[in-house]
Amino acid sequence: MENKLNCNKDTVNNSEIPLCTAHQAGNSQKNSDYSKIFGDPLNPGCKSVEKNFEASDMAPSASTNPSFDHPEGYITSDMNDTHLIKAEGLLFDNETIRKGFIRKVYSILMCQLLVTVLITAFFVFHKPTQYYFHAHREYFFGTLIFTIILVFFMVCCTNIRRKAPMNYIFLFVFTLAESFLVGIIASLYSSETILIAAALTVAVCLALTIFAFQTKWDFTTLNASLFIALLLFTAFGISTIFLYSKILSLIYATCGVLLFSLYLIHDTQLMMGGKHKYTISPEEYIFGALNLYLDVIRIFLHILSIRV
Repeated sequence: MENKLNCNKDTVNNSEIPLCTAHQAGNSQKNSDYSKIFGDPLNPGCKSVEKNFEASDMAPSASTNPSFDHPEGYITSDMNDTHLIKAEGLLFDNETIRKGFIRKVYSILMCQLLVTVLITAFFVFHKPTQYYFHAHREYFFGTLIFTIILVFFMVCCTNIRRKAPMNYIFLFVFTLAESFLVGIIASLYSSETILIAAALTVAVCLALTIFAFQTKWDFTTLNASLFIALLLFTAFGISTIFLYSKILSLIYATCGVLLFSLYLIHDTQLMMGGKHKYTISPEEYIFGALNLYLDVIRIFLHILSIRV
């Protein structure tokens, strides 16, 4: 009999619908929703008035859950954990997030370059400062070691470069130290030579940035090749110390301009995201600004050292 199923019949708008007594007793909404899908657990014989759901209907899909893209969606670079990630299917493809990230990186970069220009101008035009630091070279080598240590911490420690205000403090200290080195090096040249090198650097960097934004070539895939070229370039630079000649210095400076020009395109496209194979996370705005800043400074120094 139907009483064995604890079900009765109710009339709603002249239509008979089987209702379970557990529902009539005023169970919670949670139990009601559960019973709509799986039936009444207390009265398994009572049929649910809702359609039965299959297991596939309840399982989350990869299209609605971004975590299903892992681990294939994330790639960690071997180059000091630069946190390179695939651009496909990530929120970074959102136009608003990408534009905001790019604006933030270039804003930080402009502030860094402004500090460097001011400190370099002070070294170039203030003669007593020039004479003092030329006579005490230990400041230059000490600051050089200090900047290497700072770069190591910012590249290897994600908490330092991602957590504000610590990331801004480290970047500001690094910018001051790097500007100090650039100022000492630039003070060895005449003001006319420095202005010409600065103008050429602006022209080259602007042209390369426009090219990086417009070209269909993906330079982000050259990560390993550029790293190998950098190692060879460093070895070549060490050899010029012991085998110094004007021709070797000219070749070294020219190769440096070409290499860091490629790095500037590479780092710019890493920041852009979009259709490029690799990109950096929007949280890495300090890392993005640091890459571009170092590229610009290296291009300037190598252009400055070219002597015909």
